[in-house]
This record gives sequence, structure tokens and C-alpha cells, in this order.
Amino acid sequence: MNGKCPKCNNIVTKLQGHTVNIVSPNGTWVGATFSCPHCSAVLGAGIDPIALKDAVVSETSAPLVAEIQNLQAAVQHLASQLARR
Repeated sequence: MNGKCPKCNNIVTKLQGHTVNIVSPNGTWVGATFSCPHCSAVLGAGIDPIALKDAVVSETSAPLVAEIQNLQAAVQHLASQLARR
């Protein structure tokens, strides 16, 4: 079921999306606004879920990559010690 734009009363089957910055006391987030394609009235806004996912992956993967590199170095060190025996 399609809704109607409250400003122009046209039926909205698609939305225009735009990237915006959302500023809060805790920082800045990448957001998105959703507008009527007929009159450009803003129908909604929120945190951009794709940008949020990318930020979470980036923040959580960096320590994991560092730990993997440390483990690889430890394995190489052990392998070189075993090769000397």
C-alpha cells in the first residue's frame, strides 16, 4: 500500500534519499533524509543504516586484524624455533 505525501497529496511510490550529517552531543552521525519525489517535502530522517554498519565493522575489525597479525608473528617465531631443532 502506498502512502500520500502530506504536503502535495500525491501518491508516493518511491522516495528521494539524501545524505545529511546528524549532530548530537555524542558526536556526528551520517544520516539520511527521505523526501517526496513530487514536491521534495522531507517525509522522514534517520541514521543511515549502511554508514552505521560500515562504522561498526571498521571499529570492530581493526583490533581483530591487529590480533591476527600478532598471532601470525608468534606462529612464525615458533616455526623458526622448531626449525632450528
